[in-house]
Amino acid sequence: MGSITNGDNQEDLNQSLLPGSSIQDEEEHNFKDLALRVWIESKKLWHIVGPAIFNRLASYSMNVITQAFAGHIGEVELASTSIAMNVIVGFCFGLVLGMASALETLCGQAFGAKRYPMLGIYLQRSWIVLFLCCVLLLPFYVFAGPILKLIGLSNEVAEQTGLVAQWLIPLHFSYAFYFPMQRFLQSQLKTLVIAWISLVALLLTVLLSWLFVFVWDFGLVGAIVALDISWWALGVGLLVYIVCGGCPLTWTGLSVQAFSGLWEFLKLSAASGVMLCLEFWYYKVLMLMTGYLKDATIAVDALSICMNVIGWEMMIHLAFLAGVGVRVANELGAGNAKAAKFASIVSVVYSTMLGLLFCLLILIFHDEFIDIFTSSTEVVQEVDKVLYLLGAAILLNSVQPVLSGVAIGSGWQALVAYVNLGCYYIIGLPVGILMGWVFNLGLMVDSSRSEISTTIWRSRSKSYDINDSGDWTGESMIVVQVGDVLDRGDDEIKILYFLERLQWQAVKASGKVITMNDNRETLNVERDFLYMSESGCEEFRVWAHNNMMRREPLKSSIDIQPKWNMLDQTRSPFPPSVLVVMFLGIWAGMIIGGTVIQTVILAIITIRSDWENEAAKASIRVNKWSNPKPDDQSEILH
Repeated sequence: MGSITNGDNQEDLNQSLLPGSSIQDEEEHNFKDLALRVWIESKKLWHIVGPAIFNRLASYSMNVITQAFAGHIGEVELASTSIAMNVIVGFCFGLVLGMASALETLCGQAFGAKRYPMLGIYLQRSWIVLFLCCVLLLPFYVFAGPILKLIGLSNEVAEQTGLVAQWLIPLHFSYAFYFPMQRFLQSQLKTLVIAWISLVALLLTVLLSWLFVFVWDFGLVGAIVALDISWWALGVGLLVYIVCGGCPLTWTGLSVQAFSGLWEFLKLSAASGVMLCLEFWYYKVLMLMTGYLKDATIAVDALSICMNVIGWEMMIHLAFLAGVGVRVANELGAGNAKAAKFASIVSVVYSTMLGLLFCLLILIFHDEFIDIFTSSTEVVQEVDKVLYLLGAAILLNSVQPVLSGVAIGSGWQALVAYVNLGCYYIIGLPVGILMGWVFNLGLMVDSSRSEISTTIWRSRSKSYDINDSGDWTGESMIVVQVGDVLDRGDDEIKILYFLERLQWQAVKASGKVITMNDNRETLNVERDFLYMSESGCEEFRVWAHNNMMRREPLKSSIDIQPKWNMLDQTRSPFPPSVLVVMFLGIWAGMIIGGTVIQTVILAIITIRSDWENEAAKASIRVNKWSNPKPDDQSEILH
């Protein structure tokens, strides 16, 4: 009896364990299945993202190389090239790039649905629409000089920038030619060919710039023409690949069908353009707002370093934007709703992990990163003060572009355009202004710098530090701004000689004279916003010392006491120390008020999305656009 009972108990025990074992086996199987799906999706994603990262870094570097060669020609040339590239080209670039993103939706979904011939039709329609758009934007290039004079730039720099802008017109039209083909090939997963041709274009930029500038001495025009040729070579290279058999399924030649449904195609392109350019211009507005604070050298240098770090890092996440856009569009076009959702999740996870990695690298090795851009101790200290803000921006920029890519792949451009408008311009800018100008949040300025700023240009009532003979008699500190008198006549040398002699006298009396200098080119670029730097002071000090023997003494009749206050000249009621505060406040306000809210809203939209419904919409969109009828397309757009 006992043995029988034990046998029954053992059987019961085995039976009780079997369901658990089955659950464990099932969980293990599910885990392996998930790992396999992640691996497969990762390969598909990185097949797009890897070459896309190189492509974006290469195209970004082409523009940087041109500015570098312009800098070797002269300061006015560098300033005019920078203004033309960042203001004129930057404004138009955002809109053209955004409008080309309509192809990511249409070509991606059509490719997933195996409607291959339609990709070539979409490409030709995009060429037509974008070239028309470039024609409408052409006045910004033709009349760049008068426009810049109107907003306050000096005649010399405005005219030079206007000349540069006119030579950049070929570059402007190359965007309309290149971007549609880039999206056309991306949607077919042919990103490696884009990367190789980008490498050739990058090397061509370096070679032509060197030949035109240093060998043939064509000057600034040569540097700009080299950039124009390189971008057109990039576009022609892609065109040759497409029409010479690289895309046999999707390119069947020119078709009159490309001219049908252009108005509706323009609407979709415009929605895409507004979506991306609102975001692109937002960071231009940040630079513009800080530009009105450029009295503070340290603040400007710190912002410049932060923007450079973010700019290079953003190239990687913009590649993820392209990758997830293609993956989502392909899967929705094929009717694979779950695969589209899974691709979105994997992309967000990868991009966020990279963002965390970059954030940690910046926080740990921040001094090494900063040393790449500057050796100034003060600039390093100011960047350190905004370090956590920089880390937050990097982390946000790792998530937000991927969510925008999901929106592009799903065809949500119009919805996201409204989100961007509300978050960036209705919320972000006002919050940035409030935090920067009203509440003065982010006070991180040393008291010593504040004391320096308040002593700029002593009034006549305190001119006893210098007697009638021009000798130092005081013990305190005077900060002298001579940027306004440089290049004004023969007295420049005498004033510099006098100031250097005064510096030595002040040191012996336990006082100090700080001469803040600027060259006329930078002065004009900044719209008479005086821009000081330690290196500029040192340059003029050494220059004055080396030329001391051949200068005449300063005549006693020359009056160097100012009739104006530096703070009035810079058109700002705040000393430079407070301007650093405002830079921090503006940036923090625009990140918190704009980027954070926009990222949260996009995340909510993505999470709450009915992917089965999105797949159905994609199927309808592909069918309608494959046989374009205005009424049908209007129905899709609405």
